[in-house]
Parts: sequence; C-alpha cells; structure tokens
Amino acid sequence: AAFCLKGAAFDEARAHVLLDALLDDLGLRGLIQPGLPLLKRRCLELRLLAAARCPRLAERLRRQGVGLEMFAAAWFQTLFVYAAAVPRDAVARLWTLLLFERHWK
Repeated sequence: AAFCLKGAAFDEARAHVLLDALLDDLGLRGLIQPGLPLLKRRCLELRLLAAARCPRLAERLRRQGVGLEMFAAAWFQTLFVYAAAVPRDAVARLWTLLLFERHWK
C-alpha cells in the first residue's frame, strides 16, 4: 500500500485505485483476502519447489522446524519490496515479471 501511495504522488484516492488494479489485474487479491488463499498456495508452491530443487536444504529446514512460510509470507504479501535480504536487482526483475509479463514464476 505504501508503494502505491508513493506511486500515486501521495494522493490517497489514486493510490487506492492503483492498489485495487494491482490486486485485481494481477490476480493478487488472494494474498490479503480473509483466509489468505493465494498466500497459502504460494507458500505451498515454494515448499514444493524447494523440496524439488534444493532437497537437502528443504529437509534440513524441516528437521530444524523452520518453515519457509516464516519469511516468505511477508515477501509475497509485500511483493518483495519489504524483503531487505533480496537484492534490488532481483526485486526489479520480480516486478518486471509481475507488471509486464503478467507472470510471477
């Protein structure tokens, strides 16, 4: 929301329209809807992807009781803007995928 507010030159009405468009046009509303259906799905997909691509790491995290959701949920809900651990170039690429290619993977 803060990103939209800044992008709309701090005009609350325009920021609301921009946020609404992002949520609807990109199919992201489920990240914030009651029950968080899209967030749960994205976290499951990340867990499955980690198990397939990095099985040793995924297993070690599981044994330690560390769920990827512990940090990934905030990344997904803020579209990686809040993730200080993610390099700016990676965030820019993610936003390019989201906004121009209409694809998050």
